[in-house]
Amino acid sequence: MLAAQKPDQPQIVQTIVGDNVVVISWKCDDRGSPITAYLVQIRESDGVTFTTEFVNCKEDKASVLTQSTCSVPITTLLAAPYNLPYGSSIFARVTATNIYGASAYREGNGAVILTVPTAPIVTNDVARTGSNQITIKWPAS
Repeated sequence: MLAAQKPDQPQIVQTIVGDNVVVISWKCDDRGSPITAYLVQIRESDGVTFTTEFVNCKEDKASVLTQSTCSVPITTLLAAPYNLPYGSSIFARVTATNIYGASAYREGNGAVILTVPTAPIVTNDVARTGSNQITIKWPAS
């Protein structure tokens, strides 16, 4: 029997866009010692810098530890420090830690922040034109 070791590199890092959130999920073998923390980082708009997501993916948060998942509001990703514009791919990386140390990072990508169009404004031109026309106008985004 082998002694416990630091965790394996997380597998299958997925990013999935849900209702106004991005769900990041992964799997990890603890290699004989319980995982004590996961560190989730998201790549910023510069395409190079990864920043730790401490609010929604707090490294020792019980739901993050037990479910190997966290949800980040899209508004968080659009704002500093990430500054990801609509249409951006979301790159996340995860490392696992137990009492023997931290695993290597595993990076994954699988979601795009989709543009949500502004709702059209519907006007009824009956009085002005004398016809039964409806005009639909889209406001500037």
